[in-house]
Amino acid sequence: RNYMNDSLQTDVFVQFDPETIACACIYLSARKLKIPLPKSPAWYSLFNSNETDIQDICRKILKLYLRPKVITEDLEKRVEESKKEYDHAKKQAKEAIAHSVVQTEVVIFNPSNGITAAIPENISSTSPNKKSIKKRSRTPLKTKSRSKSPRHLKESKKRK
Repeated sequence: RNYMNDSLQTDVFVQFDPETIACACIYLSARKLKIPLPKSPAWYSLFNSNETDIQDICRKILKLYLRPKVITEDLEKRVEESKKEYDHAKKQAKEAIAHSVVQTEVVIFNPSNGITAAIPENISSTSPNKKSIKKRSRTPLKTKSRSKSPRHLKESKKRK
């Protein structure tokens, strides 16, 4: 096993120094391969680590291997189902917006008889305050700029 790589799936890098994590990985590998490590002086003291931190890290890494394995096919099915539900909801929302009708009233006042009438008027649009958008060209306008940038200063000097 690659203990160092697996330790990235835990929070040990937030809590401990990288040297201490490396010592824990060495400790786990040595135990698995049944290689004895020096006890006096303690080999991990060269890396300014202590035994309690190493044991904490080892526990966190070994907890990873106790989790049940995830069946990727099941996860992929769940993801596909969620995507279909999302796409269906998105399609329904678009259809609801496209078919929405805004009801407005036009108020007419007749000064001769003093009667005010409200006439309903249907407007098909997504927004009652929809304004027409004026398209601009991609080329910049040749107007004087108030900008103090060097580019504008050079252009204004050329014009004079």
